Amino acid sequence: MRGKILLSAVGLSLAFAGTALAQPVDDFQCFKAKATIAGSFVKTTATVKDTFAGVTVTDFKKPFLLCDSAAIDTGTGYDPQTTPTARLSCFKVKGAKIAEAQKLVTDDFGSRTEAYKKVFVVCDGQATTVP
Repeated sequence: MRGKILLSAVGLSLAFAGTALAQPVDDFQCFKAKATIAGSFVKTTATVKDTFAGVTVTDFKKPFLLCDSAAIDTGTGYDPQTTPTARLSCFKVKGAKIAEAQKLVTDDFGSRTEAYKKVFVVCDGQATTVP
């Protein structure tokens, strides 16, 4: 499983930080990613808005993960996939630092309180892939 990171979309606060989801969201399995052609990704700055840090200026440094829609089975059957072709393209960033806060997180692996303080990855839900 080296080189793969398995994330539950409900617990993926990077993409859906603090939102009360009105509809089901797929789980995602993420693979390490990097630009294979020099200069194909240019470092950029963009404004990002979320419910944890508000509106912040964020420096996008490089591609980090490519996440594919997945289904997790923790012994009770696979979660349904609502959008099997959904992808997330995630980037390492230098972003908002906020006062440490805690949230109750519930996902396929249970409920727990998690602390958060610093943004280091932002995922773009508009990613597509070509076979």
